[in-house]
Amino acid sequence: MDIVPFDPHAASPTRWNAFHAFRRARAAEDDPGEPVLSDADVEHNMRRRWPFWENRRVLALADGQVVGSAGMSFRREGTEDYAAHAPFVFVWGGVRQGWRRRGVATVLLRAVLAFMEDHGKSTATFEAALPEGQAFLAAIGAVPKLRSVENRLGFAGLDWDGLDWDELARWEAGAPAGLRWEVHVGRVPLDRLGALMPAFTALGADEPLGKLDGPRGRYDQQRGGQRPDAVDQRAAGVRAVQGGRDLPDRAGRVGGMACCSLSLREGVGVRGSCSANPGP
Repeated sequence: MDIVPFDPHAASPTRWNAFHAFRRARAAEDDPGEPVLSDADVEHNMRRRWPFWENRRVLALADGQVVGSAGMSFRREGTEDYAAHAPFVFVWGGVRQGWRRRGVATVLLRAVLAFMEDHGKSTATFEAALPEGQAFLAAIGAVPKLRSVENRLGFAGLDWDGLDWDELARWEAGAPAGLRWEVHVGRVPLDRLGALMPAFTALGADEPLGKLDGPRGRYDQQRGGQRPDAVDQRAAGVRAVQGGRDLPDRAGRVGGMACCSLSLREGVGVRGSCSANPGP
């Protein structure tokens, strides 16, 4: 087995094809039935330069086939608050089912450790959604810091007429004076989005993150990828203050937000929505 770096900007068509075959196979194994981004969308997203973050990736190859991968995300040197973020790296990845419990993840972890030592990183944050990944992290001594619960709503067969629309009307009628909705269809204008970044950052400071180490993030105008037939709730929150009812006042301060991304393409319908929230 070989561990090789994967640079989206320099990868050959052969290496890209191997990577795409790997991610599609993993999706079929671990998330059957979930929508899968096209090769073109994935390559576009992975080649994008993010203003605050950099990414590195390594692949585990067996006979030319990708059987595992690991990615690392870290604060870009020279950006705002770099010193506070510098010790931390966020790690993600996975291994094909047929190659699990054969040392692939351990070898990938050695590559992550080498990167951390070379770049002065002291804390790695991993996210594991599957029991196998959670077991691996427990085996290497990783300490659980945050539990997240993913919520799904499938639209097929949903009884729209059976929903309690009166309850929604009561919520709206009970809202504090001065509350107003600001809804943008399509992309939010960049000038408006830029003006909201400080308010979103303040909201993010109230987000419960369990016992995770590291500084709080700040919102910026980066735009991520989209799933082909689902509404993804990218972010939502309400400010946490006395009484739990701190909502926008007449001065227009932001008290809550919900951000969704939706990609509508010819011949593609929306099948459901997905959101994730900190859990117990």
